[in-house]
Amino acid sequence: MTLGGEEGILAHVDITGAPRVSKYGVNLSDLEQIGVASLRRAILQARYVIIDEIGKMELFSDEFRQAVTDAVRSDRCVVGTVTRGRHPWVVQLITLPQVCVLELTEANRDQMAQQILDLLETGPAVPD
Repeated sequence: MTLGGEEGILAHVDITGAPRVSKYGVNLSDLEQIGVASLRRAILQARYVIIDEIGKMELFSDEFRQAVTDAVRSDRCVVGTVTRGRHPWVVQLITLPQVCVLELTEANRDQMAQQILDLLETGPAVPD
């Protein structure tokens, strides 16, 4: 579901064929027609781009990966959740100089929302 209310099916056990994550078939058509289109609109129109999530299923789509890269390289503030897996594209994404990675843990989860808001207001601290 997009923040604009558009809905699709990302994955379902009844989707046959590839790609698959566990027992779920991934619906790249809905991901690209709804999710990628929403990202592209946000890059053009919004101050903030929110992406929940960049996970195993989403990584099957070249269009989705490109839209995320375009968002991060734009002048928009991007907040996203990303898989911890060692996918080469994810490694490349999180090492971009404009990316600040915050790890959500059980110990810091209650403070994380405020930390993200602070970063959006002031930007990340840049090391000397």
